[in-house]
Order: sequence, then structure tokens, then C-alpha cells
Amino acid sequence: MPRLTEATKQARRHQIIDAAFTCFTAKGYTHTSMTDIIRESGLSSGSIYSHFSGKGDILYATVQQRIDMIAAAYGELKDPSPRDIMRMIFATSTVEANFTSMLRIRLESFTVPEVQESTNTLFTTLHDIVAQSLIPWGQRYLEAENKRKPSADELQAFVSDTADALILTFQGFMVRSTLSPSTDREHLFQIALSLLPE
Repeated sequence: MPRLTEATKQARRHQIIDAAFTCFTAKGYTHTSMTDIIRESGLSSGSIYSHFSGKGDILYATVQQRIDMIAAAYGELKDPSPRDIMRMIFATSTVEANFTSMLRIRLESFTVPEVQESTNTLFTTLHDIVAQSLIPWGQRYLEAENKRKPSADELQAFVSDTADALILTFQGFMVRSTLSPSTDREHLFQIALSLLPE
């Protein structure tokens, strides 16, 4: 049997992750079995287990794939303000779809340790990505506010707090608009946007 190329291995991993994500969002992590993932992927059990040790390992890879997607979206922004980031999120269907799909999985973090661990990893990494992207804006903002250059500690604390505020605002907006589909999303978005600094 011919050996798989690295490109083929990566394609198989993505195929498995995509299948698992479909199952996790449809049935939840707890109620998804390895049999479900095997069936959804169309691959053999041997192929699945040659790439992943089990369902928890696949969950971790699924979360990491989402983190990579988020990082790529933020990487396209040039020195964004919090409102620039919020506008990007609102305009990017992939980000919104990702949040909605992950919401069901995240709710299981209250009872499933591996989901809690993956959720913590996602939130911590997301915070760091946002805070890092806000540094140039934070520097300008603090200089204008304080009429002096901020220290490294001041800047780091400010962008960290602002990243938390942005994430909280985005998550609140998404939960509200997802759970109340009759809501005027554009109006709700403008309210959320007004809570963030320019």
C-alpha cells in the first residue's frame, strides 16, 4: 500500500475534523460517538485512528482549526480599533457561523472536562489574538488620552482589558441575536458598536 503524502495526510485530517464538527454541532459533543464521526467522514475507522487517538483529540484539533481561522481573519486587518474588529466580525459570515456552531459545544463545558479545557484554550487564545491586534491602536489611544507615551505595562493592561470588553460585547451580541432571531440585528449591532471605543 503506497504511503500517504503529507498533503494527503493533511487533507484527511481536515476531512475528519470537518466531519466531527458537523456531528458536534448537530448532536453535541457528548452525544457524538466515534461511529458517528467515522460515518460522516466516509473514512475507515483505521484511517481515523491513524490521525487521532479518540474523540477528545479530535475536539482539540477542531478548536485549533477554529483558532487558526480566527487568527487569519484578524491578520487581514491593519492596526484595527475595537470598532474595526467588531465591524469585521459582523461582516464576516464565517466568524458568525463559527460562533453559532460552537455555542452548542461550549455549553457542554459545564459538565464535560475535555470541552471545558478546549473552551478555556479557545477563549485564552482568542483574547491574546485580539489584544495583540489592538496594540498599535492602544498606543495611539493612550498617547492622545494622556498626552504622553504609555509604559509597556500600561499599554498591555489597556489592550488586555479592551480585548475582554470587545469579546464580551461580541459574545453578548451573538447570543442575543442567535437566541432572538426576530431581533433587528443591524440595530442591535449598532448598539453593541457604540459600547466600544473608536
